[in-house]
This record gives sequence, C-alpha cells and structure tokens, in this order.
Amino acid sequence: MYVRPMPIVLALLGVVATVVPLLGQGAPSAAAQPNGCRLGGRSVDAATDLPIVGMQKTLLETGAVTITDEDGNWSFAVAGAGTYTVASSHPDYQPTTRRYVLDMRCRVTSDTAVPIVSTPPATPRPSITPRPAMVPAPAPANVNRLQGAITLEGGVAPVGTRLNAYVGEALCGTARVMQAGRYLLDVLAASQRRGCAEGGTSVQVQVVPSFGTGWFVGQPVPFTIGATTQHDLTWDPRELRGQADNVPWIPIAWAQPHWMRIGICGAMTRDSEIALRAAVDQWQQAYATQGLDVWIAADADAACGESEPGIAVVEEDLEDPDALAGTIHYNGRFSPCRRSSPCDVLKSLIVINPDALVQLDPGERANVLAHEMGHAFGLDHAKQCSGATIMWADTRCRYPLTVIGPDDVASLNAKAGGAASPPTVAGGTVPDGASLSGKPLSGRIVPPTLLALAAYGSVTITHLHDAERVMLDRSHADSASGR
Repeated sequence: MYVRPMPIVLALLGVVATVVPLLGQGAPSAAAQPNGCRLGGRSVDAATDLPIVGMQKTLLETGAVTITDEDGNWSFAVAGAGTYTVASSHPDYQPTTRRYVLDMRCRVTSDTAVPIVSTPPATPRPSITPRPAMVPAPAPANVNRLQGAITLEGGVAPVGTRLNAYVGEALCGTARVMQAGRYLLDVLAASQRRGCAEGGTSVQVQVVPSFGTGWFVGQPVPFTIGATTQHDLTWDPRELRGQADNVPWIPIAWAQPHWMRIGICGAMTRDSEIALRAAVDQWQQAYATQGLDVWIAADADAACGESEPGIAVVEEDLEDPDALAGTIHYNGRFSPCRRSSPCDVLKSLIVINPDALVQLDPGERANVLAHEMGHAFGLDHAKQCSGATIMWADTRCRYPLTVIGPDDVASLNAKAGGAASPPTVAGGTVPDGASLSGKPLSGRIVPPTLLALAAYGSVTITHLHDAERVMLDRSHADSASGR
C-alpha cells in the first residue's frame, strides 16, 4: 500500500524562514573569542522540526561555503563585530538569505531576512551572428566541481533528480539534474567541512529520485581542489541479476498464474487511467523484453465480472486521505483473503485514492500502480534495497523508475511455476486504441458484488505501511547565534 505524508507547505510557495534559538537558548547570543567570532546555527524542517542535512550555507562577505551536518548545524569563523549575510540553498528547500549583526561581544543583535529579487530576463536583441554557447562559470577555488550527464534506465535522468557527493560517510555536496540530464556538483574540501575531501580522496556520487535516499552510481573519482572534473554516470537496473528470494510471496494462488487480466471498473479520472495504462505497459514490457513468464491482458469484462478471475481497478475516496492506493484479495466466495493462511484468489481489487495520487508526477503515479499490480499478482514487499525491484518496502529504495525490476521478474516467474505460453496477443503494450475499461462512455454497469467490494476496500485500507511514504518538497527554519 502507498501513503503520502500529512499536507505540508511546499518550498515553492515562498515561505520565509523563521529564527529559533540554538541549543535551547532564549535568544541568539554568545561570548567574545580572542580570534574573532564564530557565527553559526541550525537548520530544521519547518513542518517536522527534523534537522536538514546537506544544506549549503554561503557567507556572502567572504565567499566561504559550508554545509549543515547530521544535526543540521553550521558555522563560520568571522573577523568580529559587524554585519554578515548568509545564503542558504538545498535541492528540497526554497533558497533564503539572512543578515546578522554581531556586536563587540559576538552577540547577534539583529537577524533579518533579505528579500531574494528575481530579475526578469532581458529582451534579446536581433543579431546576425550566432549566439555563443553558454559556458558554465569556473569552479570556486575551494571546491572540486563535478560535471557531466546522467543516464538512468537507458534514458536521461529526470530534471530535478537530486545528486549527493559523499566522501566516506560525510555528505560534501548536493545538486539537482538540469535539462538533458546535465549536472554541476560542487564537492567541499575538508577545510570547509570536517570529514570532506582532501587531495586525492575518493568522491562517490549518489543519485536520488524525487523522494528517498537513492543509489551510489559510477566509479569514485579523486578530489582535486579548484578543478572541474568531467564525470558522466550511467545506471540501469535491468543489467542486474534477478534475485527471486528478495521478493517474497503473499500466500495467494491464481487459477491461471501465467495469464492475468486487468480492467477499470466504473468511472475513473483521466490522470488515474493514464497512470494505469503506463503501469500495465511496464509489466507487459517485462514480458516482452525481460523474460517475465506472466502475460497481463487488458480485459475489463473478465476483471469486472463476477465469475472469472481478474484484477479490478476502482477509484474511491479512501477513509485515510494519505493513502494513495491499496490492494485486497478475495476468494471465490468474495471473502477477503488473510495473510495468515493460503487463499485461492478470484479477484484482486486495487483501490486508487485519486485526490492523493494526482499530487504525484505522472511517472510516480505509474510506479505506484505498477507496485500495486505486483501485490495483486501475489508479490510482497522486498527484503532489501537491491535496486532491482519496484516492490520496495521503503521509499528510500525507490528504483527502478520506469521498468519492472529483475528481482520482481525472478520472483513472479518462480511463483507462477515456470514458463507457459499465454494467448497470442498482438504487440507487447497497451496501444492507444485499446481500452482497459471496456466502453467507458457507455455507462457500463458494474456488478453489485464488485461495488460492495470497492466500498469495503475504501474502508479497510487504513492500516498503512509506515515505510511507504512520498517525500514532498518542504520549507525550512533556521536558528543562529554567535560566540
């Protein structure tokens, strides 16, 4: 089952950071130091109050850069009394800038937000000469800039995919993928953050989807301060060897395990139907190109009827508003199957909560439903973050993005009991002209039994899997003090 978190404010809404005292102090303050002052603070998520790791802080007066540690702490050595401006940036949060005033005793006497003014692009003037290509700015002298292109699953990495640079266990840089899979990632030196890179130290890049912690990809590269290093990255889970044992089975059995039929039963929003088509396409492509022995056919008459086995997909407003979707299995008497005992399945019911699902981007919607289809077939959550399964129990393992994983194929083939020849079907995907929902404009009547199952499902899908949560962008809060 999928859930999303309680609604939180997106960073893009322009929330201004607030100031809270550091380490429980009543007001930002500190004692003078013989060699100047140290201005520092702590960055936390405004909604959860959890520390933000890897937020980049830039002291604009000197150009010094640091990033927050595991507890969200940051600090700069400054000359003494004066005004200092700190810019904050992180891929998941809105950038902010704050101005601090320190007195002769290194106390913060003023803390104000500095408006970030965006300048509209100038109107281009006509020119008879070709416009020169844009060249990235040179790397700052105190970092090693990694740049290149990222290919995931045979295609360019999605815009906004997060990148982290690690030296051992120390997070030393973060960035986002730009257009055409390009990226620029500045890696901090040990002089800027303890545990980060020194000359020749190995740096490894982690690629993170829109939520989760992601995967290390590519070979480590040696750190060279002040240099720009070309570092292209490629990762494709289809090249991994499938491990069937990583994806256990739910104790259910289908009468025809090599031929699954699925259909939309009743009215469905366009966004949900598009996502379901894409999910079915993922599974059919696994049959066509990845060795899956199970064929998934679009057959709304069978799936939505009362006598033939099938996977019925419906939309309902679930009682838990944070549930994206869930799956329930029913036996031939239309009683729900229980995990504690084997069950011969007649129907699997996937219930989509449209108001929650639509908050994801189209690719994530498809993966949610492909994941639920795996449950409908009889796959449980994976045991480990192998990078080769969509049946992850934890969204930190959320790869693959657009394909069925080799572990899923291996497990489902083993559950189905070997290869078998499904009915001949032209093509390997759901063509645009095919309909998962029979005749969606004809007012097709869904059997009363299935309507009752859908109503039951909307009430019973309330026991949420705590690990399956979608992390959305969010706002942050900063504390600051001097010493």
